[in-house]
Amino acid sequence: MRPGFHEKYSPFTTDANLQGKIRPWLPVRVRAYYDSTYIPLYFGYISAIRIKPHADVQSVVFYCTDGIDLLARQMITQDPNDTKECSDGDAIEKILDAAGWPQSRRSIDTSGGDNLLNYPACTAY
Repeated sequence: MRPGFHEKYSPFTTDANLQGKIRPWLPVRVRAYYDSTYIPLYFGYISAIRIKPHADVQSVVFYCTDGIDLLARQMITQDPNDTKECSDGDAIEKILDAAGWPQSRRSIDTSGGDNLLNYPACTAY
């Protein structure tokens, strides 16, 4: 028996074609196709799924959040006794490393900019 609309999009249905493919905190990518080229518009994560299985109007709403929201939820501590000089780009890299931000999702210029004196070491809380 084929699952109904509600079951098809439910992350708890085990026999639906989409089972395991849509659930909170999976990555979401939105692109536009224009002039034979894909243009990235948004990258984020599913934060919630609301299914409206009414007979007359059936819909699924995906609420998404971007990486800044996830980064804002991280607690980073710095050790004032473990300091060294580094570039501002290196300081940003250290914060992102401590927060667990993937290397593949960032592009930070560490070659230029100003140097920060006595920058403390970062660790995740």
